[in-house]
Amino acid sequence: MPSNYPTLKDVSAEAGVSMALASVVLNGKKGRIKASEDTRRKILEAAEKLGYEPDRNARALRMSRSFLIGVLAYDVSTSFVPEILTGIEKGFMHTNYGVLLGSYCTETELTECLEMFRKLKVDGLIIISTEFKKFPDQLAMWNRVAKVFVGNLSELPFSSSVCASRKDVGIMAAQELLRRNRRCVAHFANERSSNHDGWQNALDQAGISAEKRLTVYSKNYLDQGLATARKLLRDHPEVTGIFADSDILAAAVVKAAAETGRKIPEELEVIGVDDSMLCQLTTPTLSSIWQPKREQGEIAAELMLKLLKDDHTEQRVLPVKLIVRETLKPSGE
Repeated sequence: MPSNYPTLKDVSAEAGVSMALASVVLNGKKGRIKASEDTRRKILEAAEKLGYEPDRNARALRMSRSFLIGVLAYDVSTSFVPEILTGIEKGFMHTNYGVLLGSYCTETELTECLEMFRKLKVDGLIIISTEFKKFPDQLAMWNRVAKVFVGNLSELPFSSSVCASRKDVGIMAAQELLRRNRRCVAHFANERSSNHDGWQNALDQAGISAEKRLTVYSKNYLDQGLATARKLLRDHPEVTGIFADSDILAAAVVKAAAETGRKIPEELEVIGVDDSMLCQLTTPTLSSIWQPKREQGEIAAELMLKLLKDDHTEQRVLPVKLIVRETLKPSGE
């Protein structure tokens, strides 16, 4: 059966050269066969006209590489992961590398994803997660494989990292609520929170006592978040400011407040994280701390390519900013 895609033979016929010469030009080979600049131009123009792409599998065999990058993501349903994935795909779009996604929510699923990547012999591993604690043991056998972490900083061998400043997220949320004179506050944290240290440090510096601060935990799902938010507002009417680790949990607080008659922002102010589309669907609209999600994905691809090219490792921390909407009073009120 003939191929549905243009082949090297098609390109060589279009350019009027031998397949060997076309291969030298298109695959960047060096050897006895040379191509003049004019011939090189004809071959490249023929390849572009026909939409020819070199066979990744054949090239992988020649170079002992798979030209595959495994992307490991904790729970792709969370609001920040899809945009990061979009950035990663864009970053590899004009390269020879393909991207394989593995999503996990449990230890077993994590192990299965890593085993799949091992069998496929991926050249690199991009890990999207805000939690790092469990990875050193899980990745012991990956020390010689290029790794890029998105969402946290890594000190593992042969690895780079890119993340938004999670500490700044917690600090910013605390400072904004305190600036609005909210002196009894709660952190509505997901089970994998990395914002808590910054939040606590800011409250410590402001002299907020332990009796005036509260932390409650929930998985990052709307139904569980809503049940926890209802209990929080019912049991702690003294709380006047809530920082939620995600827009999903913050939206749960907004809904629970409406059910319990707590007026937002007059009686209760709320801040979420991610600045997702959900923020503009709540009533009132949700204030949230924005982080550069797609940019993190693009940078992750860039860092991976540098690692694969010359073992260059790097850590980048990106800034965050607060987007004020109706769950916060305007400044000055």
